[in-house]
Amino acid sequence: MEFFDEDAYETWLERFCDTTNAAMARRDEQRVIAHLSFMSQQLELADNAVRCALDVAYVENLMWNLDLDGKRWAWPRIPSNLKQLYLDMWGQPEL
Repeated sequence: MEFFDEDAYETWLERFCDTTNAAMARRDEQRVIAHLSFMSQQLELADNAVRCALDVAYVENLMWNLDLDGKRWAWPRIPSNLKQLYLDMWGQPEL
């Protein structure tokens, strides 16, 4: 059995999401695209436990502290698989 520390992984994901959100607030497109592309790829490869962790600790926190303009800027840059998880949790963001 492979060792998987879910708490540590979720803590890392939450902090990584914080850096993604900060890049969104700065409109740092290169960093935002890099972060979201990486997470989208990880989601494609994820087993159920990792998928759940990505959903709860990363996607649910996306755009958390962004103002309306930040959300409008960020939303089109979110890959469709991550966007679907966001929609499943929060519904369509007010844009």
